[in-house]
Amino acid sequence: MFSRNFFLSFFIFIFAVITANSTDLNKPLGVEFGTSKKDVEKMIEANDILILKDEEQTKYIRRLIVNGQLTDSHDVDAVHSETRLEFYKNKLMSSALFFKFDDEYKMNKAKEIYVDNIKNEFGEAQGQEKMLSYQLLTWSTPSTKILLNSNEKNNSLKLEFINEPMMAKKIKKEIDKKLYGEFEDPAKKTFIDGDYSKPKYGR
Repeated sequence: MFSRNFFLSFFIFIFAVITANSTDLNKPLGVEFGTSKKDVEKMIEANDILILKDEEQTKYIRRLIVNGQLTDSHDVDAVHSETRLEFYKNKLMSSALFFKFDDEYKMNKAKEIYVDNIKNEFGEAQGQEKMLSYQLLTWSTPSTKILLNSNEKNNSLKLEFINEPMMAKKIKKEIDKKLYGEFEDPAKKTFIDGDYSKPKYGR
């Protein structure tokens, strides 16, 4: 007969294995959503990781592209891999892994590994789109959207995690801008731009 302690230890072991192999959707690629760009750059520098690009895409969107992966991921036979980190108002909003393969077979094998892993945790993809050589699979959770994009033409694969609350703020900001225009601080316009509310002197 197995003792109560045996079953308790076995349960703890199984829980630890499941937890170790599960995806932390708050920091799926090792960097927590909402982390400042400055802190992410410090982490990258501390780990001696090469920054390939530091791009300003819009007034509020910045993107860092770094060589390789920030955390251990699945072992795939890629000729090139990089991590893409997108920041909204200098806070991490999305993180993505990008792989380039030297043939379609290796790309499809890597895709199969990632699809199986995501399905085991989050079930079947809720969205699927295919056009020519492109295929996009999507999974949605209350906090995170997961996108797996494959391109058979150039044998590339991209796995992206997007923080939904931050993306919602970004979309609202864009909608408000289209409806009402860019907000301008009246104090700045008065005292710096000086184009209205200026004292007027007459004779």
